[in-house]
Amino acid sequence: MFRGRPVRFVVPVDTSGSVGSGSSDNLVKLEGTKARAWRNAEGRLCASPELLCHLGCETPRFNYPLYLGKKYRYFYAISSDVDLEQPGTLIKVDTYTKTQITWSESGAFPSEPIFVPRTDSEDEDDGVVLSAVLWADNPRAVAMVALDAKSFIELGRVLFEAPGPVPKCLHGWYASRY
Repeated sequence: MFRGRPVRFVVPVDTSGSVGSGSSDNLVKLEGTKARAWRNAEGRLCASPELLCHLGCETPRFNYPLYLGKKYRYFYAISSDVDLEQPGTLIKVDTYTKTQITWSESGAFPSEPIFVPRTDSEDEDDGVVLSAVLWADNPRAVAMVALDAKSFIELGRVLFEAPGPVPKCLHGWYASRY
């Protein structure tokens, strides 16, 4: 059930290819992708995706301010592979090279990673990735971790203890006091 992997489909603009089994007539002309599209014997357009990462990824995020609606190279996610030795893993995926970098800590469960670009950044991954973190052995311990978005090295964290148990949540926790 939790073996899903991030994939990318490419829908060709020119779909006038010949009808056939799809074994040789790939309608995808985009360079740098293994995604395929073809017309089957009935003339229907069919597609098969390319695999972007061998890890399950949930709540993917990318540099929305600069790349919303545009081709992007990197995205950040949390692992959906509950059977990993360390299921609480943050992942940076390079969609060009199909490689990934991970961050994890024993017993820690990070929330959805949020990419925050550096002011006036020019590189797509110039910024930080923020994630709230909980620990299995202390239900009141909470942290906000900041990772360098390029290297995925931890830059720092703020730790605090909540007044009561904090429920595990994929999307983080927010509270304000006035």
